[in-house]
Amino acid sequence: MKIFIHTKHQYLKNFILNISEEFDTEGYTIHKVRNEVKVFSVGGIEVNVKKYAVPHLFNRIVYTFFRKSKAERAYRNALKVQAQGIDTPAPVAYVLCKRQGLLYDSYFISLQQPYLNLTQTRNTADIYAALGKFIAELQQKNILHLDLSFGNILLNDAGNNIAFSLVDLNRMKFRKISPSAGFLNFNRLHANEEVLKILAKSYAETRNREEKECCEKILRANEKHFHSRLPFHSNRPKIPVMAVSST
Repeated sequence: MKIFIHTKHQYLKNFILNISEEFDTEGYTIHKVRNEVKVFSVGGIEVNVKKYAVPHLFNRIVYTFFRKSKAERAYRNALKVQAQGIDTPAPVAYVLCKRQGLLYDSYFISLQQPYLNLTQTRNTADIYAALGKFIAELQQKNILHLDLSFGNILLNDAGNNIAFSLVDLNRMKFRKISPSAGFLNFNRLHANEEVLKILAKSYAETRNREEKECCEKILRANEKHFHSRLPFHSNRPKIPVMAVSST
């Protein structure tokens, strides 16, 4: 077992040392598809733990000898994002467990943030305009989230302040972002045309780019990605509906 704990969060050491036993019996699940995310209360502090699915054999070899695991990348990327002034749940630790010399279970641990993701919040134009600006600012800081979906963006809109926080950070790049890569980064934000145009307008204004071009290329990238994931004879709409509410 390999355990790395942030110096600020050594007070959680006993909990982290026993996470492989605690995970299956304690806490409550907030997400479970391939990976599972649970929240634990530790001394009155809410802790978020993501347990990654066991990789298939080839990736177990790759993550053991040639590439950092998803848990370690999520931890290190969170530190990089924070260093650029972008909000993300505070990274606490990562834990890697091996069987027969190869990576098996892995965990990324962070402090729980009391925000909702964008699939759970109000659908209003001000939210989407703020989001377009936020994505533009990420790119200006050379931050490219490769799985930028509504489910991986948390929202805090208490009072008059709209603020975002990024999660699921194991797939990211930190580099100068070309215009084409910038447009392509919207491809997983599946919404209707009205929402995408609001995002594109705000993005164009923030990046000082031509609004029409941004709208056309963002819509094209989004629709192309959505169609690539549909069954051949699907009757689903071209873009799933995430409409703008009137309130």
